[in-house]
Amino acid sequence: MSFKLALCAAIAVGALLTGCATTDSDETDEISATPRADLTPLYDAPNRMRLACVSTVPLSVGNTFETLPLDCPALHITASVIELYDAGWRIESVNVGQDTRENGAAEMPLTVTLRKLF
Repeated sequence: MSFKLALCAAIAVGALLTGCATTDSDETDEISATPRADLTPLYDAPNRMRLACVSTVPLSVGNTFETLPLDCPALHITASVIELYDAGWRIESVNVGQDTRENGAAEMPLTVTLRKLF
């Protein structure tokens, strides 16, 4: 009899936890799985294509690498490293240009070479 009681208790706890694990639809609406429409050329590019992109703003304390907008003239696209990565591109090299000082902080222009893997 105690086995049946324990089994019923486990099922009740499982049902309770399942009910608590649901998410509110308002929270999930903010996250979009589809890329920006203007990034289609990144996804449609042929595999093994090589691409050179230049940062539109210099790398600095306020402009982190992963969010830095990169201008890729061969595809007429401006995208972040994260967007490029999501589209199947991987970094081959990063060339750092001459640094300058702005309000005491160093700023460096970047040229990033990428290759489309998938």
